[in-house]
Amino acid sequence: MHRPLHTLFLFIASAVAVVSGAVLHRAWAPDAQRVCYLQHAIPFRVLNALPHDETTFTQGLFVDPINSSRLYESSGLRFRSRLQHVELPTGRVLQTARVEPASLFAEGAAYRAFDDAIVVLTLSAGRALTFDRTELRYRFGQDIPYGPSGAWGLAAVHWDHLAACPGALRQWTCSDSEHCLRRDEEPACFLMSNGSSIITVRHPRTLAWLTSFPALHHPCSGEQVSSLNELEVVMRPAANRPERFPELWANIWLSSNIVVMDICAGLERQRHALFVGELNLSVLALERTAQGPSPVHPVHPDAVLNGIAWDANRPRNLYVTGKWWRKLYTLELGLREHVAGHTSRGAARHQRALLRLMRTLLIVAVLVMAISGLVRVLVRIRRRLADGLTISRTQNDDTSRKLTAEVQATRELVARKMASH
Repeated sequence: MHRPLHTLFLFIASAVAVVSGAVLHRAWAPDAQRVCYLQHAIPFRVLNALPHDETTFTQGLFVDPINSSRLYESSGLRFRSRLQHVELPTGRVLQTARVEPASLFAEGAAYRAFDDAIVVLTLSAGRALTFDRTELRYRFGQDIPYGPSGAWGLAAVHWDHLAACPGALRQWTCSDSEHCLRRDEEPACFLMSNGSSIITVRHPRTLAWLTSFPALHHPCSGEQVSSLNELEVVMRPAANRPERFPELWANIWLSSNIVVMDICAGLERQRHALFVGELNLSVLALERTAQGPSPVHPVHPDAVLNGIAWDANRPRNLYVTGKWWRKLYTLELGLREHVAGHTSRGAARHQRALLRLMRTLLIVAVLVMAISGLVRVLVRIRRRLADGLTISRTQNDDTSRKLTAEVQATRELVARKMASH
């Protein structure tokens, strides 16, 4: 009586666990993921839209370090690549330097302060070009080879950016060798993207590889964030702390999103603290599409958001544009929520851990049901085999008794016949 009840209870409990776990997973997980995405969304508002040269296939963008009302911008495509100096309010191109040879495809660009140069990466050529900042003149013989690795975006990190993590570059710092990072030279290092999910740290003189950030994972989905493209270092004010923390902002190629990484976490290889937030600028991409084809270029799949410039004099302002866009937008960013950011990352990890636990419980319940069913089948087989053996033994015993009785009767018959004679 007890065994059937135990089996029935085990079956009902397993079924309830499977059904409830599946319902909770389907109903709760998407809501938790949506909440996670909202927690990591960086608020912003569009302050204005400035003119932008729509013939520019924007690759790199940064504010003029001397005059913050101007920008430097690199433009790509083979036989069209160039570096240009742009007036911010009007979008007028003040100076232009063609990339030579013309077959090179210009990529990201960044400013190198110690020799007043602009470093421009090239696609698949394995070397960077240097230009004089004031005259925007190409410096012949000063190309910087960086090997066969791809190069898309480039951003300069200065020593004062690393006040929150002063020891992050200590192992590469010295004062008596040009192969070391020197504190009397700016920038401290370059950060480079190559279209993957990994940012590499480069020597400012030689672009030699020093170290790499951990692969960037989105804390809500757990998936790698790849196609990191144009880069910019931003020191965004914090909501609850007086100091600022260095952030690396990166366009995601062929999307309207910008992801934000913590530079200190990247240099110290803290994977779980690397992702800070995300900026969704699909509203700007929709506006670009709504403008329709331009006289210069039609609406093209490559005419995507690309180009980020931050103004240190206006730390909450960010300039963004895109390839062949007519407008350059000024955004006002929300303050960095340090505590909330870490809390949301921790909550996201707990949510994923709970989901993993639920999936594990489901698997265990299914396995228990399967094992229980298998045990029941084996018990039944064992009983049937035992019953068969019992029947066989009984039949053998009956046959043996019959044979014994027949032998005894035969002996008695033989004895009586012999006695009669």
